[in-house]
Amino acid sequence: MTFPLRKTLYLNKAMKSFGLPIFWCFTTTITIFACFFCYWNLSLGKNNALALQSSSNLLVDSTVNLVENLPQKLGKLSQEITAQDARPAIVEQFLKKRNSPLAPYANYMVKVADQYQIDFRLLAAIAVKESGGGKAIPKDSYNAWGWGIYGDQVLGFNTWQDGIKKVAEGLKNEYIDKGYRTPQELMQKYVPASLEKGGPWAQDVQEYLREME
Repeated sequence: MTFPLRKTLYLNKAMKSFGLPIFWCFTTTITIFACFFCYWNLSLGKNNALALQSSSNLLVDSTVNLVENLPQKLGKLSQEITAQDARPAIVEQFLKKRNSPLAPYANYMVKVADQYQIDFRLLAAIAVKESGGGKAIPKDSYNAWGWGIYGDQVLGFNTWQDGIKKVAEGLKNEYIDKGYRTPQELMQKYVPASLEKGGPWAQDVQEYLREME
């Protein structure tokens, strides 16, 4: 056997001796890295899933709270708006029931009542008590409230709107601001003669106010 051949055999034997450990180390290292990579991906995915679930829960809770609270707020507001807007219709229906010529002016009556901060029902109630809602009045006086009418003295207004505004202003300045607020209190100054009869004026006005509640 020649020397080169012996060298070759020796190298082959050496490679076989060292190759297996090297191969084992290489594959083990690759396996460790592969396991670590898989574990890292799984951990990341789990954390993302938990974060997503937490975000979803938070969104659901927020949505539930919004849905639960919003109708209550809107419902309350809706009720207030509905009650506010219904007032002219209430007054109009009350006057129409009695064929009052004031019925078309119900919206204006409520507007003026708000302007002078008086009960929106008061003008209609007094008008019905005093003149059937404007049906029994001195000719062309537009005075459905008996305002300033004493015996032969008759106070007239130019239009229904004029009468509504001036009577509302008078009730505010001469009655409400001076402590006459309830029908019983108003009667003492508005119709003192009714006191001697047991107060039917106040009783009727109060009943009309209840009808428009």
